[in-house]
Amino acid sequence: MIERVKIWGCLALLSIPLIFPQPSLSQEQVLATQPPSLEEDGEPITPGVEEGELKELIFEERLDGAVDLARLGDFERARQELNEVNLHFGRKAIVHYNLAVIWEMGDGGRYSGDLNEAISEYLNCLQVERDFLPARINLGVLYQKMDYLEASKEQYQRALQIDPQHKVALFNVAMVLYSQGKEEEALEKLSTLIKIDPDYTSAWRAKAIICERSGDIAGAIHAWKEAYIRETNAKWADYARDRLQEIRGY
Repeated sequence: MIERVKIWGCLALLSIPLIFPQPSLSQEQVLATQPPSLEEDGEPITPGVEEGELKELIFEERLDGAVDLARLGDFERARQELNEVNLHFGRKAIVHYNLAVIWEMGDGGRYSGDLNEAISEYLNCLQVERDFLPARINLGVLYQKMDYLEASKEQYQRALQIDPQHKVALFNVAMVLYSQGKEEEALEKLSTLIKIDPDYTSAWRAKAIICERSGDIAGAIHAWKEAYIRETNAKWADYARDRLQEIRGY
């Protein structure tokens, strides 16, 4: 029986970066472009700027500020600001998402923070917006890293219901299936991914290794050859060439 081992260099555990809102004018910039009109009951009227629009601008500014704090490494203040944003503006998926990403951060970089808190915030995000695709993917990644393979697979499959051609979801669910001993299903997902993007060289490498370990030498040679031809990273091109030479003998 073939030992199940992690495919070195192939598992593309992707966590989507912090999400910024779309750039827009600040509240002060908007007000500066609108000269005050006549006063009503002693209060100046600013035409063209609705209360809801100003509220959204303030929300975006505060979200931007929290993301900036996180980028500077001040994760505690960033989390405090995002929690306050949720209190003032109501629960929003993007706020919970960014909280989750920040909880992933620790002294050792990504995935070295409190992953249980991160999972909790991704779940909060999906409660607010069930089709928030980055949260689905990241949640699957965290479950995969923690070896909760069924939970991980479920998240990738839900992501694929939203976007059947999502390359990271296809690749990672293939790796989960392989880890569970389901080589044929894993190869089917990788073949689907390769049809979508023939230059996705991680998929060719994964396919080659699975074929090798299942005894399909012809399939492995073909996959390594494609990985070598298509690879733009010199290190991985050399790796594919070396594997190809070792299998073929020349």
